[in-house]
Amino acid sequence: MSPGTNTDDIREIATLVQDVSRRLDLQDQLLQTLNMLVATGDATRLLPVIAPFLHHPDPQVRSKAVLVMGRASQNVACFERALADDNDRVRANAVESMWGMRSSYAAALLRRATKDAHNRVAANAAVGLHRIGDRAGAEALEAMAHHPDPIFRASAAWALGHLADRCFLPLAHRLRADADPKVRLLALRSLARMRESAPASAPSE
Repeated sequence: MSPGTNTDDIREIATLVQDVSRRLDLQDQLLQTLNMLVATGDATRLLPVIAPFLHHPDPQVRSKAVLVMGRASQNVACFERALADDNDRVRANAVESMWGMRSSYAAALLRRATKDAHNRVAANAAVGLHRIGDRAGAEALEAMAHHPDPIFRASAAWALGHLADRCFLPLAHRLRADADPKVRLLALRSLARMRESAPASAPSE
């Protein structure tokens, strides 16, 4: 649990979630409440409260619930169900909440998600795989960088900047020359982040 978050805080958040969920006109507040759950750093005791939102009719609410539930429970079955959701935001958040999971089953789900029809889902999956040292992540980013749809190339450029791994410098330079201006801009930002992450040069003697 994060500093300053006590049992009373958790109880108050749980009550607020339940109260707001009964009001269909308070969806924005509900999303803010779920954001509060993420900020607590420990939502494990609130899993029974969050679980019903996985089936909420509003895809934004479902997507945030998936993110909170995933981070709190690390339940792979929960991710598998979310990856079958017809809303791309829900699938993308499910993949993001899997970042750092190293089980072979989780890696298999991430590899499957790199083939998703939505660019954000595929890019999040590639990031997750690269972060656990799975070569499928780099391969997916390479494929996305050559995708005929510039939206996928832009997501590849974003992912390179998020990872800020200098092993992707050649790929970032290639995207820097892309025909699409958004791809070029994101590639330029990625190159800047890679330079920032580079180790400082040793002082000359």
